[in-house]
Amino acid sequence: MKRGFTLIETLVVLAIMVTVFGFVGSSFLRTDGRVQAVKAAAEELAATCRQARAMAIARNATHAVVFNIQNHPDSSGRVLNNRSGGHWYRILGPASSVSSMRASRTLMDPFHHDNIPPVVGGVSKNDISGYWTMESYPHTLAQAAELIHASWAAEAHILPAGKVRFLALSDMDYGDFTSTGTTRVPSATVSYPRPWFGWWDKDGAAGGGAGRLYPWGGYDQAIPGSGFYYWGLATASAYARVDPAPTASRNAVTRALDRWVEGQITTHSSGNPLYVDPIAVGADVLYEADSPRPLINAEWRDVSILFSGSGEVLWGGCMPGRHCWMHRDTVIKGGSPRTYRGVAERCNGIFGSPTDEGWIQQHYQAEMGTFERDSGGFLVTLAPDSADDRDVFASAKEVMDSVMPMYRVFISVLGDVRVIAVSRTAVFPVGKAPFPTSQSWWRTAADVKRYFGQDRLVTGARTDSTGTGIGEAESGGPITGFLTTEMLQQRAVWLK
Repeated sequence: MKRGFTLIETLVVLAIMVTVFGFVGSSFLRTDGRVQAVKAAAEELAATCRQARAMAIARNATHAVVFNIQNHPDSSGRVLNNRSGGHWYRILGPASSVSSMRASRTLMDPFHHDNIPPVVGGVSKNDISGYWTMESYPHTLAQAAELIHASWAAEAHILPAGKVRFLALSDMDYGDFTSTGTTRVPSATVSYPRPWFGWWDKDGAAGGGAGRLYPWGGYDQAIPGSGFYYWGLATASAYARVDPAPTASRNAVTRALDRWVEGQITTHSSGNPLYVDPIAVGADVLYEADSPRPLINAEWRDVSILFSGSGEVLWGGCMPGRHCWMHRDTVIKGGSPRTYRGVAERCNGIFGSPTDEGWIQQHYQAEMGTFERDSGGFLVTLAPDSADDRDVFASAKEVMDSVMPMYRVFISVLGDVRVIAVSRTAVFPVGKAPFPTSQSWWRTAADVKRYFGQDRLVTGARTDSTGTGIGEAESGGPITGFLTTEMLQQRAVWLK
């Protein structure tokens, strides 16, 4: 004999169904909310890049989109986070004052000039005296920041705090380079290089424990040379002023610099300049103890994308102000005066011998690299914010869940801008697959140089520092639009 459901039984079933659908619905809304927040932030960045290009073309003057990444001041820095609203970007226009500047300003090397505030000044060695002299502004990064402050062309765009963060500003993170040439391949620390999506160290090969995530831009004070390293050399020369490691994401000390202005050149009896004296010792504060320490500092123009008057788009260099060889702390000549100018020892500068008077060599190897010669442009990656700085995961899938949904803004070298929704589903061209197939491949220097070469990893160049061609160029190109768990484990960034 069949019996139908009683009213009570029916109501119980309906209550269970409503509860289940409620859980599913709220989960969907949370996921959908993350998607919309990250997508909206990516669309806003894309629109700002289009605006910067339009302004550059209309005014026939270079403009730039400049980025800032500040982790929560009390967080470790091992994982990028935007919980304090320190992730932002802003359009920088032409220098508002040219009276204190020469007509031409070096941006990042002697062969590239523009009219936006510079971060690298000029120096020259006198043939008679043998001493170095200052030729152009700014003399310190503190002075560079003054020019930049006066030249913002629009309001700052701040990523929603606690919701969206920059996951990466370039294709690769190489940590702290400490030597020149192409012999240092790969990085001295096993956790590098780190692709835009990071590397999940399943077996603890880097020594930080199994299951550790090493993200782009993350730094760990327990790993020498970790991160965009600018708090002092691991082993300091007698000419370095070494700051201690930051406390969490704050500056550990106050750093004051001497003030320099144009015309402070002492003249030799021959009529040739010898060296410059500061107008005021310790007059400029570069940063204060316990103040928030940006990983990427917009005031120093650490990372920028340039939009020229012709419509062409260029990479603004990786921390060019920190790499400038004039921004050093040392003795210009034997005895007095001493010059306290900047932060060169907090990046990959090389200290010279005593006969070089402690000069820091400026070289091209950068802490981060772009693949625009293969992808045709530059990519900025955005993702949901990190709520708790978690960096140990039981599986690559857990890592994927923590960084997805992910969007990337692509700015082509010709000026096209578009937003890419990163997919979890890989789409391979015929005959191509992600490369390399093992994370350990990056620790075999001969293979890395054979396929990429250090210069190609950093600048996309097909030749090394001697002009020698690098063989085995890969036609597949970098992976830009999808991410899989295998890629996280293998550091697979290329199609081969």
